[in-house]
Amino acid sequence: MPKAVRVVQVSKIYPLGQTQVQALTDVNIEIEEGEFLTIAGPSGCGKSTIGKMLAEKLGWDFVDLDSLIKETTGKNHAEVLAERGDQEFI
Repeated sequence: MPKAVRVVQVSKIYPLGQTQVQALTDVNIEIEEGEFLTIAGPSGCGKSTIGKMLAEKLGWDFVDLDSLIKETTGKNHAEVLAERGDQEFI
């Protein structure tokens, strides 16, 4: 089956004052027609960076769930998790 999306060796560096932060290093992703992509991982691992890059290139909307949770509940995801438990995120 042909790939709907193929990302090969994508890297991203952000300037931070006098230094640089390597947000992504040689990321490779293949998404076949009809597949969904969910990006999960710890804070600061580059989820939003690769998501925004993909969305921009493909003309898609980018949704950052942490921001959406904060916008809709007035609390960050850790607060919602502590109050409501894992079931809110499944």
